[in-house]
Amino acid sequence: TTFDYVKMIFKGHRNSRTMVKGACFWGDDFVMSGSDCGHIFVWERKTGKVIKTLLADQRVVNRVQPHPTLPYMISSGIDYNVKLWAPIGSKA
Repeated sequence: TTFDYVKMIFKGHRNSRTMVKGACFWGDDFVMSGSDCGHIFVWERKTGKVIKTLLADQRVVNRVQPHPTLPYMISSGIDYNVKLWAPIGSKA
């Protein structure tokens, strides 16, 4: 398979101080990435619509990584912390 065209562009980042450092899939339906505004953006993969933003850092979110099998993810930014995220009501 060759990749010769862009299928979808995901917009909404507010990256002005740094470039987008990475994006990742969360399952089959979602794409996630951090932003300079301190939020994690979650897009619907099929439509490219932002469906959720999560405040994750006071400044910049550098990295977001989902767990491969469980409904958890981690995020890191420039506030010196790595955060573990879980759905409301779950026990990490």
